[in-house]
Amino acid sequence: FIKEIVSFVLENFSDKQTFKFNLTTNGLLLSKHAGFLSANDFDVSVSLDGDESGNAFRILSDTLPSHAVVVKNLDFVRSRYPDFYERNISVMAVLHNRNSFSKVHEYFKSGFGKVPLTSVISTSNIAEENREEFSNTFLKGMHNDFQESAAMEELFMGHPAVKELANAIEKYTGIVFKNYLELISAGHSNESAREFVPTATCLPFSMRVYLTADGAILPCEHIGRNFEIGRLENGQVQISPDRVSAMFNKNFAKIRSLCSQCFLADNCKECVFNTSVETDSLKCDFFLDEDKFKKSLSNIFSLIEKNMPLYHKLLKVGYHE
Repeated sequence: FIKEIVSFVLENFSDKQTFKFNLTTNGLLLSKHAGFLSANDFDVSVSLDGDESGNAFRILSDTLPSHAVVVKNLDFVRSRYPDFYERNISVMAVLHNRNSFSKVHEYFKSGFGKVPLTSVISTSNIAEENREEFSNTFLKGMHNDFQESAAMEELFMGHPAVKELANAIEKYTGIVFKNYLELISAGHSNESAREFVPTATCLPFSMRVYLTADGAILPCEHIGRNFEIGRLENGQVQISPDRVSAMFNKNFAKIRSLCSQCFLADNCKECVFNTSVETDSLKCDFFLDEDKFKKSLSNIFSLIEKNMPLYHKLLKVGYHE
């Protein structure tokens, strides 16, 4: 199916240089198709949650662990296509209660020469009747050592805690200005933040789109199938701009009332499609009332106090990296 998509793009679009193919994969068939992926300059993101213990939630259809298969395939690509491996292969790890940020980082750095992109396991699209079981299985006892000083210093803006710190400095200190006009603008404050597009949702097609194996087009890979924005059928892309616009605007209008009560609204981190907006029970995992917002800022200030050299480095170079 991927080869069909590549052929379709190359045959139907004249400016081939504008396209960069990106594949997110579990890595199980990576060695089988490595030649094709290398020849077409794919960027390939392989999902692997660390060592065998950390990757234990990812299993094969026969319930056996998938870790050894994926590692074998990565080693194959590294030896057979070394330039492609160094330039185009990246790794992604989901954090849960069987791994940690520092363990995952050290595992990939020492064994694969890669810095992993990490994220916390998503709780979106979990049926309410299964939410407690999901939390107990994947999140209970979870320890994500995001503020481990050595890793923060080494990774700098590649570290999630440092990114969060930089974001807070930009948003809440009043000492960061994106352009000269903000220096003289009376509106450079959070008081003016109520007029904005709700949530942190990407505008359609501004970042990327996600194409499923059966031809559904979604805004990205993190969004449920009920938010389909088009289809690829019989070699033809079928997208209605009016329909896409109406769907986004409808959901923005629905979530706005919740956003208006959130103290993080002007610095939102959530997508509207991950807030149960299709139901009558809106829920945002990032929603902060006043007390929680104050606690969040207090944690940020504590992090600055504990890492003043890191804070000074951010002020000097952080926003240019």
